[in-house]
Amino acid sequence: MIRLVPLSKILPNPFRNEVLNPIDSDKVTQLVESIKTTEEFWEGVYAREAITYAHEGYVELAFGHTRLAAAKQAGLAEIPITIRPMTDGEMLMRMARENVRGELPVMLEAVSAAVKALGEGKIALAPLDPRTRLDFVRYAPSFIPGLSAPSGGPDTPNASSPNAYTADSLAQFLGGMYVKSTGRAQDSVAAALGILELEERRLPGFSESVLISNEEGEKKYKGAKKVISIVSDIKKRHETTLATRNKSAEEQALYHAEQLKLEEERRERLREERRAEIDLARSIAEAEREGNQEKEEKLAKEREEKRADSEKRKLLDKERKEELDKKVAESVRCTEVANQAEKDLPTRMQVKGLLGKLRLIVSEGYALRAEIKAVAHNKNISIQERQLLWQAAQDAGDWFAFWVSGQFSTPPISGAVELQGMREREESKKRRKA
Repeated sequence: MIRLVPLSKILPNPFRNEVLNPIDSDKVTQLVESIKTTEEFWEGVYAREAITYAHEGYVELAFGHTRLAAAKQAGLAEIPITIRPMTDGEMLMRMARENVRGELPVMLEAVSAAVKALGEGKIALAPLDPRTRLDFVRYAPSFIPGLSAPSGGPDTPNASSPNAYTADSLAQFLGGMYVKSTGRAQDSVAAALGILELEERRLPGFSESVLISNEEGEKKYKGAKKVISIVSDIKKRHETTLATRNKSAEEQALYHAEQLKLEEERRERLREERRAEIDLARSIAEAEREGNQEKEEKLAKEREEKRADSEKRKLLDKERKEELDKKVAESVRCTEVANQAEKDLPTRMQVKGLLGKLRLIVSEGYALRAEIKAVAHNKNISIQERQLLWQAAQDAGDWFAFWVSGQFSTPPISGAVELQGMREREESKKRRKA
C-alpha cells in the first residue's frame, strides 16, 4: 500500500545509526537538486507502521533515509511511501542493503545493528558448524571472541548457542554485498567487527585516528585489509603488554615473598643472637666469679667472633634486600614501559604511516615519477612550460626543505625560525625569477 506520509510522521529505521554511518551530505545535495529539477519525489521508499505510534499514523523507514533527508531539505511536506508489515529481521536486512557501497561506515552500522538485534533475540542466524574454530566465535551482544559465552564462560565457549555468531554467519544473514562469491564474509565485515571489538575492549592503544586517512582533505576510513592489519597489530601489542604485565606481577609476588622470607629469617636470627649473647654474658660473669680467667677470655673471644659474624650477616641481608628491591623496581619499570608503549601506539602508527608516504615520494614506484618522466621527454613542451614546471618543482622542494623538515627538526624549531625559513624561501624564489 502506497500512501502520502507527512515528514513529521516518519521515524528512522530502529536499527539506523547515523553516528557510525552518517548521511552523505553530497548525495543529499544531489537529490535535492533532482527533486527541484523534476518537481517530483520518486517512489520506492518502504516503511512499516510504527508499533508504538501506530494509532497516530507514524511509520518507520526500512530504507530511504538519504531521500528523506533530501525531501526535508527540499521543503516537501509529505512523500509517497510503500507501507508493508515487516519483522525486525526484515527491517534490519533492508536497511543493511539500502546502500550498495561496500564502505566501512555502512558495514559498521549494519554489523553493529545485527549483533545488537541478535543479542536481544530480534533476529536469528543459521546455527554454526560444530567444527567452527571456537576462537572465531563471538556471542551477541558482545564483539569480543569468546566473551560472555553461555554454558561455561569464555574458557569453554559454546558454538551451538543461539546468540553465537562469526563474521561469516553474520555476513550470510545480511547477504548481498556482505558476502563473497565463496560464501565467506567480505573483508569489510571482518574489519567492522575488529573496530567494534576494540571499541568494546577500550584498549589503550586504540584510537580512531589510526584507522582514518586524510587524502586530499577528505577524512575516511582506510581500506578494509589495512584496517584488519591495524586491528591485529593493536591486539597483538595488547596481548604482549598483558603478558608482560602478568609476568611482572608474578615476578613481583615472588620477590615480595622472598623479601618477607628474608625479613622473617633476619628477625629469627636476631632473636637467636640475642639469646646467645645473653647466655655468653652469663657464662663470662660466672667465669669471672669463679676466677677462671682462661675460660673468661675464651668466652669473650667467642662473643666477639659472634658479633663479627652477626655484622657480616647483616651486611649480606642488606645486599640481598637491595638486590630484591632492584628486581622489583625493574619489573615495575618493564610493566610501565609496556603500558606506555601501548598508549603510544596511535602515535607510532601515525609516524609509520607518514614515513611510508614520505619514502614513497622518493621511490621508483611513485606514480608521479613516471608522469614527470613522460612529460619531461615530451618534445612538444614549450620552453615557457618547462620553466613553469621547473619553478613548481623548486617550490615543492623548498616546501619540503623548509616547512616539512622543519616540523621534525631536533629540537623543534620555533615559529620565528620557521617564519624566517619561509621568508628565505620567498627571497630565493624572487632571485630565481629575476
